[in-house]
Amino acid sequence: MKVYEVFTLAKPLIEKLTSSGINPKDIQYMDLYDDFLRLKNEGHKVTYIEAYLCEEYGIKKTKFYELTKLFDIDL
Repeated sequence: MKVYEVFTLAKPLIEKLTSSGINPKDIQYMDLYDDFLRLKNEGHKVTYIEAYLCEEYGIKKTKFYELTKLFDIDL
């Protein structure tokens, strides 16, 4: 499959994301959000989760909260 064909298939979804202010590059943080949800469901406090995941993924505290807020948006 060619890149053009993939873009043609994904165009409506990518347009929806970008019109909502979402950067498609944030897909790289989906594992972080999966870990966040798992740890939260296990009963860990968000402050602990934030410290752990920031170190694990090499991001800053502000980026962590930006991402968790972003992935929780209803489209």
